Amino acid sequence: MPLYEYHCEQCSADLELIRKISQADDPLCPTCEKEGLVRQTSQSAFQLKGGGWYADGYSDKKAPACDTAKAGGCAKGGCAGQNS
Repeated sequence: MPLYEYHCEQCSADLELIRKISQADDPLCPTCEKEGLVRQTSQSAFQLKGGGWYADGYSDKKAPACDTAKAGGCAKGGCAGQNS
């Protein structure tokens, strides 16, 4: 089950609650028991790793140019960073 972050507009409490995806949000704050609980949008900890993926997915780094001597020639479409 996913972990969601909430903020209470009444008591300013910040909470993390486990909810099913199909479960509706409860507007009652468990801290002050008043209505005003709002789900927050936050950055996930999900990362893609492996060849071709950068740490944040939006890096300014360019793909390294291949070394044709080591690689035995470029694959279809030419090397990254080189014009065909």
